[in-house]
Amino acid sequence: MSPLLTNLSSKEIKMAIMPNSGSNKDNHLDRYTDPFGPKSPKEWGHYPKITKSEVVTINSLFPQFNRWAIGFDDLFDTFNTVSQATKTSGYPPYNIFKYRDNYVLEVAVAGFGREDITVTVKELTLTVEGVKLPSVDEYVHKGIANRDFKQEFVLAEYVVVKEAELKDGMLRITLEQELPEEKKPKVIKIA
Repeated sequence: MSPLLTNLSSKEIKMAIMPNSGSNKDNHLDRYTDPFGPKSPKEWGHYPKITKSEVVTINSLFPQFNRWAIGFDDLFDTFNTVSQATKTSGYPPYNIFKYRDNYVLEVAVAGFGREDITVTVKELTLTVEGVKLPSVDEYVHKGIANRDFKQEFVLAEYVVVKEAELKDGMLRITLEQELPEEKKPKVIKIA
């Protein structure tokens, strides 16, 4: 044994050879901080805790937007209308997709006929409404949902309804964006 270690106890020798073995504390933690924060979820105290769902509005997303954005009042009104009219019902289910330059809204309306469905456009709101009168006075078992519905969709400024077709229980509404001539892109001829 080395003459330097002769007067030391076995615990002191162990500490001299492996300095971190005798304590539970990691001595390098105070020198090197983790740039990504604590690893354990129990140590995530510095992150904000979300206790309840908060209502997100345009003003909460962009609190000082009106200081530098001029003339966007109509756009904000549309966003507020859309956020207030958030759909809570998923009945009837629907799809929205883009086909070439058109948008197509498909609504699953099995059991509804043409006379039971109304499609209306007022200002920038497309409304699809279905009212089904019961064909039977008393059911022994009723497992098909033929309840009334009303779905509203907000349209952009130049979007118009081109046609509506009911086939095989699917209502397909074709919408097209019709830009006025002054809004369409102009090709500049190079001389």
